[in-house]
Amino acid sequence: MKVTCLAASNVRGRGPESTSTRVCRLVSELISERVGEKAQLEIVELSGYELQPCVMCGECADTVRCVYDSAFDEIFTKISQSDALFIAVPHYAPIPAKLMMLFEKFQEMAYLHYLTKRKGYPLVGKKVGIVAHGGQPESEETLAYYVDELLKPVANSLASVGMKITGASADWPLGVVFGITGMIEPKGKLLPDFTHDWDQIKARVTPLVEAVLISL
Repeated sequence: MKVTCLAASNVRGRGPESTSTRVCRLVSELISERVGEKAQLEIVELSGYELQPCVMCGECADTVRCVYDSAFDEIFTKISQSDALFIAVPHYAPIPAKLMMLFEKFQEMAYLHYLTKRKGYPLVGKKVGIVAHGGQPESEETLAYYVDELLKPVANSLASVGMKITGASADWPLGVVFGITGMIEPKGKLLPDFTHDWDQIKARVTPLVEAVLISL
């Protein structure tokens, strides 16, 4: 079993300590606990890739590769060869730019497959678990906002190219969301450090991971 987790944060300076990457590590730990050595797990941090926007050139119709973007090709190959995908996505405006670049090319390739009546688009049927989060203190209102403005658009984009969205429960059919518990403003730094309730986050992510594994 091969599983890839995309950490969609744009914050290069946080690296492995970004919230998105920490979510991916949590996903990896939960999968390892459940299937052990049967799982091959890889975390892909989008902040480390120099992606390019789609220019709709159509060159990918035959090859399902982007002639202008080797970084995209590397990520697309990892996802295509995976049995399941998880995405940890933070709220920006509202979707991080690099994740949108992936979505643009997913869509263009799927559309060209449709126009040319080709079969076997690699993303069709791929299982996806989505964890969306943001920098506002958690409340019913902020969670509802993250569902509407982040979780649903990401899920719709993936479903539109044939990927299978897996939810955590009947209450969370598209994935899970969380906010922050507070923030710390270190001296000499422009951006604050967020604090989270990781026990609560684990409790939300666990049934999502289990649901994806059961569906494989």
